[in-house]
Amino acid sequence: MVEDATTFRSKEKVLHDLSKALQFSPEALESGINLADYGTPMFHQAQRVSWLVRDRDEAHYIHLRMRVRNANTGLQTGGPDVMQAFEDSLEDSIYAEAVPKAHVFTLSLIGAQP
Repeated sequence: MVEDATTFRSKEKVLHDLSKALQFSPEALESGINLADYGTPMFHQAQRVSWLVRDRDEAHYIHLRMRVRNANTGLQTGGPDVMQAFEDSLEDSIYAEAVPKAHVFTLSLIGAQP
């Protein structure tokens, strides 16, 4: 907790998330920092979700191609659609990964305090 905002702005700060630390100058903090420019945990979570969406879309495309090729061949049976079950499991994985997660960031002074 910082009691004197002037002292807080006059020192360099560190943004912490787990073991990763980024240093920002007082000027950068005053003008604002765009966390989208850094590999934050939120960025990595979104990246994992995008990979899962890509995998689901590819599985869906393959599934449709299989159905088109097997149309009117008698190869389609009334049994369970294994590819649909796989697509559904991918969809569940997307929703599970996309759940918002709390991340804690702290600002700390670097160097001696007055």
